[in-house]
Amino acid sequence: MDWFAVESFWDDLKPFIFPPRVRALASAEIDFVLSVSGIMQGRILDLCCGVGRHSIELSQRGLSVTAVDLNETLLQDAKRSALDCGLTITWIKEDMRSFCRSGEFDLCINMFNSFGYFVSEEDDMRVLRNIYSSLSSNGIFVLDTQGKEVLARQGEGTRVERENGKLLCRQTTVDPGWRSLTERWFLWTGEKGTEYTFHHSAYSATDLQRLLTLVGFTNVLFYGDFDSRPYDATANRLIAVAHK
Repeated sequence: MDWFAVESFWDDLKPFIFPPRVRALASAEIDFVLSVSGIMQGRILDLCCGVGRHSIELSQRGLSVTAVDLNETLLQDAKRSALDCGLTITWIKEDMRSFCRSGEFDLCINMFNSFGYFVSEEDDMRVLRNIYSSLSSNGIFVLDTQGKEVLARQGEGTRVERENGKLLCRQTTVDPGWRSLTERWFLWTGEKGTEYTFHHSAYSATDLQRLLTLVGFTNVLFYGDFDSRPYDATANRLIAVAHK
């Protein structure tokens, strides 16, 4: 089974992946998305929506949102949050490699390192083709991920975090040829330790430009963070804005 399809991974690590400080970033991130896309109304696809923080923010601004994720744990969290806010969002449990709704959306977002989970580049291409097909004419795709250039500057390393009485140690190493990263996460709850090991593809701006162009996107622009800085040596993120 693919690592990202294992429910217990998200059950155990959700407090570290989506802590309150991360959830609180949604408003500023959606400000950026709407600004660079120029879309202030219409039908939005939040692909790999996670706990729904961006879906909820978009819905609160009056947009029609369809949110897709493979993980039931995260979807249930998102549904509860939307219900608490009195929002109506279409929630769908499906793999991003198969989800496609021809011409249905004006904007698709894929945020927070949700691209590159798969072993083969062809699977990533399948996702991009589905997104392209799901967009209306002149639709826009916004992809937010870790850039290979940023990762190279930061280097390999270990991070230790504490949340809700639990301790998480993250070790990141670069695989030969920079095709992917290997993540080894060690979670300690009291005296019990659990190890999670998984891979995540690493893409540069040039890599993404090639893939997006191959599936048909044009006028691909890159940003280095949600403050609209250029994708240069100061970049913290790799954000692509691609036009159909």
